[in-house]
Amino acid sequence: MLFRDGNGVARILEDQCAHRRAPLSLGRITEQGWLQCSYHGWCYEGKAGECKKIPNLSEGESIPGQYRVEHFASAERNGMIFLWSGDPGKADESELPEFSIASGKKAAHNPSEGFCLITLPHKHFIATLLDGPSLLLNTPQVTLIDDHMLGEPLFSADHLVVERVADWTEKARRRKRIASDYPLAMRTTLHRQTDMALLEWRDDATNTALLSALVASMAVTDCVTAVRWQWTTHSLTAKHQSLVPRRAFEQIQFAVKQTLDAAALIKLHPYVSSIRNGQLDAFADPKAG
Repeated sequence: MLFRDGNGVARILEDQCAHRRAPLSLGRITEQGWLQCSYHGWCYEGKAGECKKIPNLSEGESIPGQYRVEHFASAERNGMIFLWSGDPGKADESELPEFSIASGKKAAHNPSEGFCLITLPHKHFIATLLDGPSLLLNTPQVTLIDDHMLGEPLFSADHLVVERVADWTEKARRRKRIASDYPLAMRTTLHRQTDMALLEWRDDATNTALLSALVASMAVTDCVTAVRWQWTTHSLTAKHQSLVPRRAFEQIQFAVKQTLDAAALIKLHPYVSSIRNGQLDAFADPKAG
């Protein structure tokens, strides 16, 4: 059960009242910022799940300390709320991604957001995002070229970075290019602890970000993944305006598709995801035994 307390802080409690296990999500937020169960009115604060009020207790009766519900540590970054599933006392916010769709120190320009449920296991959603993002991402004004990568994927302790070429759709339909001639590049930076991805479409000539998107995902069931995203375009300088098709840029959109092309998914070559999962060593010495 996720709610905001009286100070606007996001809190997460188990969705069961300590009294009769009624769903706390059917309750309400009190003036004090407590979560009140709708069954018998027991109230809980969000930081530690401690019961703060039991309406049928007489004045002077204390609330036993064991009356509490399980709580989870949470943190909020860039409009996304993260849950620490382990011991709340060991929550380490330094493990969260420092991703942002803002440009430099500037706030995001007219940010938009979206949410969908997709019938795809979470591990396969991440694999598809790395190997064939065009199957997942709906960007009508831009055509992704999945099999034209710019170099090998780069790995660090916290991130995986892969770049591939892209083209403006209105031009991509009329011509074929070699990888070095494409006007756009899409950079995917995957945070390895949380699987959050920062996607950036850049002008290849100037390495300037045109569109940025944050994509967060989590498993709902074994075969369904919940996806939430935020995205924004960035302001163009006069120089960039002369290089970018103005009409296409002004109409650019971003979303995650709710349905996939199953036939195309079967044909997808699992290159980047195989390296990530340790099934393939892209840097192995071919002469080694």
